Amino acid sequence: MADPVSLINSALLLLGESDLIANVTDIKSAPPVVRGANHFLPLIQRELLSRHPWRFAMKLIELNLLLEPPPLDTFNKQYELPVDMLTLWRFHPDLGRNYKIYGTRVFTIEVPPLIAEYVFDIGEKFYPTYFETLVYTALAAEIAMMVTQKPGVTQLWKREASILLTVARNEDSQQSPSDIIRDQPILQAHFAGGRSLLRGGLFGR
Repeated sequence: MADPVSLINSALLLLGESDLIANVTDIKSAPPVVRGANHFLPLIQRELLSRHPWRFAMKLIELNLLLEPPPLDTFNKQYELPVDMLTLWRFHPDLGRNYKIYGTRVFTIEVPPLIAEYVFDIGEKFYPTYFETLVYTALAAEIAMMVTQKPGVTQLWKREASILLTVARNEDSQQSPSDIIRDQPILQAHFAGGRSLLRGGLFGR
C-alpha cells in the first residue's frame, strides 16, 4: 500500500540514495533532496493522473443544475462541476459542441440528468501496482539531478518513466476494453508547474 513516505523512499532507492525517511515528520529535518522529493511528489501525481482516464481514479457524478440561467444567450442551463474533479474526460449524454466551460460551471442546453465522467485525485493507498511504480520512477527522474549531478542518469530515468507510462496506460485500459481512449481530456486541471519533467520534458505536450 503506497503512501508519500514509501514513494519517496522508492525513488531514492532507485537513485542509490541511502538517506531514507521513516515517516512524514522526518521530512522537515531531512536532507535537501528528501525535501525536494516531498515538494515535487504531489505535482507529479496530479500530472500523471491527468494523462489518462485511469479506471481506478474515475468517477461518474450527476451534476447539480443551478437555478440561475447562464449569462450567455446561446445556453439556458448551468451546471456545477464537482469540487474534487482533477480532469474531466466526457459527459453523458455526449454534448458534442453544445457547451462551454467557465471555471467550475458548464453552460449548455442539455436538460437533466447530465453526468460527468472524470478523474479525481485519489489517495496513494488506492494506487494499483503499475501506477505506484510509475509515480516513484517519475519522481526519481525529477530529483535525479539533485541526487547524482549527472545529466545522463536523469535522462535514463526519464526514458524509463516514459516507458512505464505507456505500460501503465495499456494495463489500465484492459480494465475497460470497450472504452475508446482519447489522447487528450476535455479539461485538464491547472496547478503550479514549470519543472522540466512536468512541462516540456518527460510529460511535455
